[in-house]
Amino acid sequence: AVSRFVRDAAKMGRRPLSGLIARSHRNMHGIVNLEGQHLGHGLYPVASFFNHSCAPNCVVSFHGPKLRVHTICPVPQGAELTIAYIELYAPRAWRHQQLMSSKGFECACPRCSLPPTDPSEAGLTEGGDGALDVRAREGWDQ
Repeated sequence: AVSRFVRDAAKMGRRPLSGLIARSHRNMHGIVNLEGQHLGHGLYPVASFFNHSCAPNCVVSFHGPKLRVHTICPVPQGAELTIAYIELYAPRAWRHQQLMSSKGFECACPRCSLPPTDPSEAGLTEGGDGALDVRAREGWDQ
């Protein structure tokens, strides 16, 4: 139905179109207000260049529809700025499943590279310097 409004030279086949839609969907950001209520999704082209880490050095916030990125710890000059694509308090298996199903990749960040028995892998809490420290949290299997 929509294709009748698109010039023939601009039309694309189903496979390229579905690939474009999938890539766009994977790069969308959920928009939330200060209470954590989901308001929708937005495609922010510059923010889509931030890679994921389960121990990020930045967080995303919104001021209305505007996406903002803030550092949460000192970042050495030239170091990569990273954000979290998923819930950081979750266990590794849950994080990996969420990233694979929603973003299509397996995380290999420094936190996920720790041995599974490492106590600093379990979950995150805010540390005294504003950075996220690793701490255990239960209830993700329920």
